[in-house]
Amino acid sequence: MPQRKVTEKCMCAQGVCETRDLDNISVKTSPEYGRGNTDYFVAANSPLPSMTTVAFVGAGPSPRHSSVLYVGSTYTGTTSTSIRQTVPALSSRSLSAGPGLLRFTYVDGLTGGTLVKLRSEAIAKLPITYVAGFTAAGFANFLTVQPEHFALENFGAPPTVSATFGSRLVHVCQRDRGFYSYVEMPIRCHSGNVDFNLVRSATVIQPAADLAARLLLKSESGDRRKIIVAVFSRSLGEGDTPSNASAVCLYRLVDVQRKFVDNVRHCFSGHQTRAGSQFGNRMCVSLVSSLR
Repeated sequence: MPQRKVTEKCMCAQGVCETRDLDNISVKTSPEYGRGNTDYFVAANSPLPSMTTVAFVGAGPSPRHSSVLYVGSTYTGTTSTSIRQTVPALSSRSLSAGPGLLRFTYVDGLTGGTLVKLRSEAIAKLPITYVAGFTAAGFANFLTVQPEHFALENFGAPPTVSATFGSRLVHVCQRDRGFYSYVEMPIRCHSGNVDFNLVRSATVIQPAADLAARLLLKSESGDRRKIIVAVFSRSLGEGDTPSNASAVCLYRLVDVQRKFVDNVRHCFSGHQTRAGSQFGNRMCVSLVSSLR
């Protein structure tokens, strides 16, 4: 696959991307697209720190799309509801050269595709800040900051949105062409009696032998031996403004995987309250168990 560099420019309600030749960046290698085609709306184009885009390359759902671009993006536009409804919160994009470059990896008119959209009522009321992303053990993962609770119970009624913010870990299978496996759960970082609720940055590392031994990971291999290292801040009051107080928390990926599996099992067995009204009629997309 030829090397590409993705650059961002503004278009209408949301930023779009294009590719350029690394040997001569004045040469654009992505195809032309019709103005207003929302399939190409990829990145948040606002200077506000709460409106972000996280993108990374990972494995795709098929041999044809063995490498794709995963994108989580805050919606930043102020245009019509019809445009808001077409821009996904999370998607994967094709990196295959040709007219499909940077469009959704897979789309099916009946069942959806490699994208997750918020309901129009949620887009206006549920701000989601994407902080970090990574792939591990066959899954794409995003860390976000968003209101802790969102409920849209009755059609036509305004949603209930909490003033307090928390962090979430989003999880979707890389081989899933419909993103039915999309799940999210709260992720917490505590020090003593202090709850550091806003994730600020994160990375995945392979711990050295001494740390692996302390974390009881010496018998694990591959991604199951890795850990997430995340920096959190405590919010100032109820909003999403971070204070100067911060903490670092470590999470074993083997525990993360186990918690997601447990949550999905509880959801399908009827032992958890169904949530996820921000996604419309999707089943079991937002679960209430926390990872600590």
